[in-house]
Amino acid sequence: MTLAEKIIALRRARSMSQEELADKLFISRQAVSKWESGQCVPDIDNIVRLSEIFGVSCDYLLKSDDATSDAPEGEAAHVRKVNRHEAESYMALSRKGAYLIGLGVFLCIIAAIPLLLISAAIDGGILQIKESLGFAISIAVLLLLAAAAVALFIYAGCKFSEFSYLEEDFELDREYRDSLCRESGKINKRFSLGIIVGVSAIIVSVIPFITLGIMQISDFVTIAALCATMLVVGIAVAVIITVGLPKGAHDRLLGIGEYSRDKKRRGKALEAVSSVYWPVVLIAYLGYSFLSSDWGISWIIWPIAGIVFGVIEAIFSLKDGTKAGKD
Repeated sequence: MTLAEKIIALRRARSMSQEELADKLFISRQAVSKWESGQCVPDIDNIVRLSEIFGVSCDYLLKSDDATSDAPEGEAAHVRKVNRHEAESYMALSRKGAYLIGLGVFLCIIAAIPLLLISAAIDGGILQIKESLGFAISIAVLLLLAAAAVALFIYAGCKFSEFSYLEEDFELDREYRDSLCRESGKINKRFSLGIIVGVSAIIVSVIPFITLGIMQISDFVTIAALCATMLVVGIAVAVIITVGLPKGAHDRLLGIGEYSRDKKRRGKALEAVSSVYWPVVLIAYLGYSFLSSDWGISWIIWPIAGIVFGVIEAIFSLKDGTKAGKD
């Protein structure tokens, strides 16, 4: 792809018009049009601004896809060629894997619901069984749901491991790259809609729980409202995952956004942190929940952990930005 073709593809991938791009660059729409038609090329300042707007490196913009042919023979040989069939298989897996992982996360979130409901029903005299029996049933259901979730995660992880070579530099089939660029608008719209629906559902889901808690109708009703909130949150998070993974696969294949060359190094370091962080969070969640039996509160560990991990990501980004500024 030429520089002009890359500007067109990256702009369309973000559903951005020529005028919107021009506004971000503080130039005229005609200038952007000339870049995309190949009549002229951006100066180095605008190249830098374009790399920041599109989340790609200046090197990616300036080098054509044939740049690897000019590289030393040993280096060029290590750049893997990804054909159309491989790329289509990866995109198909990202959609299937998104449903599997989304379902697994959903099961983790709702796993404590039977325990909460049965305990509240026994305490409220609604369910006439021994407390020990109710606890045993609840724990059995919780462990079964957790086991199912882990099985889904392992299965999806094994499937994705077949495409581990996409973590390194690769060259994507040109025709499929163009086809993927044309689908960018649809993928981005689906992603945006999924995020809006998911986040909105999470925010709205706490209203019944807070309202009924304030009204203090009964402990069972309050717990039931909490369970309903957890159910909605589980569905919302699953929705976010089902639109997020295909979007990530799309960006990885095109080498844009979080998967640009400059950001891959940060991604690897963050992945190493994540591999330790989330298991520790899971152990903390289960340990506190079992020791305190306060399942109605312990679930808050997950949103807090998500916020903390977001801060960690921001720190990595800031660190990379500072390093790039020094370079």
